[in-house]
This record gives sequence, C-alpha cells and structure tokens, in this order.
Amino acid sequence: MNRWLAIIGMMATIGFGSSERAVAQLNPGRPKATDGMEIVEHLSETLPLDLEFVDEAGSRTVLSNYFTGKRPVILSMNYSRCPRLCNLQLGQLVETLQELDWSIGREFDVVIVSIDPRETAEQAKKSKAAFLKTYRRAGAQGGVHFLTGREVNIRRLADALGFPYRYQPEVGEYAHPAVCYVCTPSGKLSRYLYGVEFPRATVRMALLEASEGKIGTTIEQILMFCYHFDPNAGVYSVQARRLASVMGAITVVAILSITVPYWLYDSRRSGRRPSPAASAVGSVDPSQNPSIAADGEAERTSESQRRSAELVEVVS
Repeated sequence: MNRWLAIIGMMATIGFGSSERAVAQLNPGRPKATDGMEIVEHLSETLPLDLEFVDEAGSRTVLSNYFTGKRPVILSMNYSRCPRLCNLQLGQLVETLQELDWSIGREFDVVIVSIDPRETAEQAKKSKAAFLKTYRRAGAQGGVHFLTGREVNIRRLADALGFPYRYQPEVGEYAHPAVCYVCTPSGKLSRYLYGVEFPRATVRMALLEASEGKIGTTIEQILMFCYHFDPNAGVYSVQARRLASVMGAITVVAILSITVPYWLYDSRRSGRRPSPAASAVGSVDPSQNPSIAADGEAERTSESQRRSAELVEVVS
C-alpha cells in the first residue's frame, strides 16, 4: 500500500507540477546573441558515432565508445572556459543527478563535448574533476567523460543534435542555447531537456524512457506507460486515459487476489470427501473382525426365519 501511495505521489509531482516554470526554462533570460539560433529537434535519429574526439586523459576515442548498448547517456555540449551559462547548466545538472537513486556509471553515463576546438585534454580533465567533486558519489569516475576535438567533428555532432552555436570574436566567447540530450544506449536521440534547471522527476522519466527497459523497476516501467512528454512545457504529463486503464487493471488484480483464494477455499469445503477415519471404517474387512462377522450372520439368520414363517402361513 505504501508503495502505491508513493507512486500516486510521484504522479502528482510529475503531472501536476509547475508547468509555468518549465515553460520559462525554454527561454531562460535569452541573450540577444542567440537570436536566430533555434534548436531543431532530431528525435529518434542516430548520432554519428564514428566521430573522433580526445578524452580527458589525452587519448583518441570515438563517440561509439560511449554508446555500447548498456546504459542511456546524458549528452551536453559546453566548453570549459564558458564564464556563465555552461557552469550554471552543468552545476544544476549535477545537483539533480545527486538526488536520483540511480548512479552515473551504473544506470547511466554522462558525456560532455566541448564546442571550443582550442580547448585541451588538460582543461577537460580539470572540468571532469570539478564535476566529480560536486557529484560526490563513488563509482562515477568511469561514467563521466569530457571530450575535446576538432572543429569539423564538433560541428557535425552539433548539427546532428540540432544544436546551434556561434563564436563571438568581439568578446572571445561562444553564444549557444542551454539544452541537454538524453540518448538511448545505442546512440539515438530520445529526449531534449531545455534550460538550466532540471526537475528530478523529469530527468528520471527521461532516463527511464531512453533506457529501453534496461533500468527501473517493473512498477516504474508501468508508470512510464501513463506519461507522455509535453515539448511545450518541457515536462512529462499524465495521460488520463492510460492512467485510468492502469488503475483499472490494478483494481481488478487486487479484487481477484482477494476473491479467487476465497472461492477456491469455499469450493473445497462444499465438495469435500469423508474423512480418512470414516473411509477406513467403511472399508474394514469383516473377516478381520469377528464381532462384525457375528452380527452379520445373526441378521441373515433372523431374515431367513422370518421368510420361512411367512411361507408356512401362506401354505396353511
């Protein structure tokens, strides 16, 4: 009962949360430098996994190394020298991930790709260390990856994501939107998470959806059926018809779990056989019990005498 109450509470949190705040996240104080830089969603499309980058250890790697079919991936394009937006976005993301029961490196991975081709592996290493220091959870080292690369590969990945960015030479910074991507274990784009705030329930549902059933409990998988992602609000909302179907099914199962055992018990009582003791008495062999045999012989003699008397009476 407590588990189902918790689920209902989660439904209320996700479906009836502050949609106004979610809408505000789609355009969080957007600077003029990003005018004309609209994100184009490419949902369900596969990323170019053959793109080559350099990891925080300075080793060459390809994107496919992080999409092995085992865990969903949260992907973000930022850069280490970003003075404002990137730090704010990644800081809020880490705080949300800390609140999840699931852990980086166990249920999902995080990949951060720099949009600045001038950045080095050393800078990526420092950024990863800062990320892990804030995350403060054991075992995450192998699930967090900060990558740098050449402009051509960065641009190809950005185009595949629908992520616009522009270098501003007058200030030496990049203009770009705030968005994270939740990808399937095989590298398909599953969900876009906009803004610099990431509600825990939204991130959890996005990871559950992208995991293709590889993470989450059976109850959470059933719960996922009741929701759909609202791209306008940026949150998962309850589908009333599906919710009614699930709750109806749960009610039927609950009723059957009570009535069926009672019905079976009652049917056994109404059609029960004689007890073993009674059956044993009825099946006793008279030859093995002299008293029973004598009683039987006496009854047969009495019946024979009665019939003889009736015959004499008729003859006379």
